[in-house]
Amino acid sequence: MKSFASGLVGLIFLTTFLGACNGIIQKDKSDNLPSAKGAAGEILLVMDSALYAGALGFELRQTFKSEMPGLPREEARFKLLYINPLRFNTVLQSAKNIIFVTVLDDNSLANRRLKGYFTKESIESIEKDPKLYMLAKQDDFARGQEILHLFGKTEDVLIENIIKNRSKLQSHFDEIENRRMFQSLYSVRQRSGITSVIEQEFNASLLVPNAYEIAIQETDFIWLRHFTREVDRNIYIHYTDYTSSDQFSRENIIKMRNDIAKRFIYGDPDNLNSFMITEVKNFEVASREINFNGKFAIETRALWRTNNLSMGGPFLSYTLVDEAARRLYYIEGFLYSPGKDQREYMRELEVILKTFKTSSEIQS
Repeated sequence: MKSFASGLVGLIFLTTFLGACNGIIQKDKSDNLPSAKGAAGEILLVMDSALYAGALGFELRQTFKSEMPGLPREEARFKLLYINPLRFNTVLQSAKNIIFVTVLDDNSLANRRLKGYFTKESIESIEKDPKLYMLAKQDDFARGQEILHLFGKTEDVLIENIIKNRSKLQSHFDEIENRRMFQSLYSVRQRSGITSVIEQEFNASLLVPNAYEIAIQETDFIWLRHFTREVDRNIYIHYTDYTSSDQFSRENIIKMRNDIAKRFIYGDPDNLNSFMITEVKNFEVASREINFNGKFAIETRALWRTNNLSMGGPFLSYTLVDEAARRLYYIEGFLYSPGKDQREYMRELEVILKTFKTSSEIQS
């Protein structure tokens, strides 16, 4: 009975909060709204300046400006732009990503402005339940916009919730940016011919954007490449028999990757002794278990380089099993783009890789 009551309070809170934003919810939700604007990975952070300079601001920066794993040089997960609530004007309202941060017991002019977004009932709910700390909304000021309200009765309560839910907050905007990237990649014609090859020869599926070409194709391996002067994007698929869960260990994944790369991924086409290896001595190999479209998988982020140190860059891979075919798949995206920021290029490869499906998924 207690859990039902708690859920009911949460439902009432969400309902009242949705009607709370002065001048936002009442806005015309028609196509008259302008399109959201802003660079990929950019977030406006709207909060009191004193709180931004203190412990709360520190934890928010730790959350959204933390280093993106698996890149050769430091890049923040998101570009965070601080905005004082008193200067949040109609131009800024069209930003793609906005976070409003409100502390109820702080009576600064900025926080009083932010509290104007809440109804009396929603404020009472927040004060009674410290577990209520966030609400995501879309398209308040512009089409294609994501807004996140973070709130708490006190600064300490909100800080505790941010620390406890840091990965959830990061994933929230990662998923938003990935959806936008997907729309951008697949709004134009796909390479249906390459997708057909993968389905027929590899018993799997991958949505391939138009610019990619087949670089190498073998019985158990296919390498797709999109080369420009700015960046060299690469994706490959490899499969082998699934024999044991030991194949998912970090050591065995790296060994398998190095074996694949030595066979197929050359550094210099005219030098057969130049090939790709995984950088393990001077850079951390970050791996974790994930849910990959409903399947267990190991995600690996690290750096590659050629054995003669002539080239290098980041890579992202997923290792998973097609249970019906007893087949282990290793799929990877890697970049060569020296001197360039690489976060968004790696996001692009991640979005493409996550369209991968095994035989049972294709048939269902």
